[in-house]
This record gives sequence, C-alpha cells and structure tokens, in this order.
Amino acid sequence: MRVGWKMDLTKEIVLERGQVLELIKVLFKTRFAREIDQLRPYVAPDIVYRMVGHRTHTPFSGEFRGPDAVMNGVRNLHIEFEFTHMSLDKVIIDGNSVGVRWHGRWKNRGTNASADFEGFAHLEFENGLVKSYTNFVDTALVANISGWG
Repeated sequence: MRVGWKMDLTKEIVLERGQVLELIKVLFKTRFAREIDQLRPYVAPDIVYRMVGHRTHTPFSGEFRGPDAVMNGVRNLHIEFEFTHMSLDKVIIDGNSVGVRWHGRWKNRGTNASADFEGFAHLEFENGLVKSYTNFVDTALVANISGWG
C-alpha cells in the first residue's frame, strides 16, 4: 500500500477512511502471518506499543518504544505463541484514531495449551504511520495457557 509514496514531512498526511481501513487490514494480516519485519515501513520512528495487563500475568505486558523495541516485542510474542483463526470483528475509525475488535486462537508453543481470545487494539496514526498501538487482551488467560499463573 505504501509502495511509491513520497512523504513531505512539512505537512501532516491525513489518510482517508478507506485508506485507514485497508492499512489496518494489511497491518493485522502481516503481523499474524509472522512477517514482522514487513511492518517496519508502516511505523513511526517514535512508535509506542503497549500491551495492557499486569506483568505478573505475562512478561509481554508493558510499553515498548521505537521501531526496534516494538518489532522485538511482537517477534517475541510470535516465538512464544502460535496465532490461528485470527479475525478482525469490527474496525471503528475516527480520523487518525482507530479501534479494532479481534478474536482468534492462541497456542503456547512450550505448553501446547491453547485458548480462544478476544481483544481490542487502539491505534493512532500520524503522517500515515502508526504512532501508537495499544493492545488489550486477557493477560490472565495468557498466563494460564503459558503455565505462568
């Protein structure tokens, strides 16, 4: 989708609703296909990724700043878990702010335990790039299938 874009950073890029929806689909499809490095062109240099939850339930909860930390955090999730049957249920777009309800199956690669999950992601875009990504998931259930809880 970004192929051929030339960005003029002197003015803010505001995506139209259809562009935002397509970008969300690309981001989620790419992430759950484990093509983590393919996400880099879509993220801002000062991106912040947050997984809401308590770190006693999962070491993946917390905040990651910058493209390298975010890519490593997402990559580590994919090392620990297999994600299948992932689906976007609802996308709510309000300008550069987007809410995404999703569901799917998570399987811990170490314990082989799995569970169906529902989650919510909030993304904010700036100049056509993901500036902020906050993910809400049942971290107690993550801990349960991982043998941490």
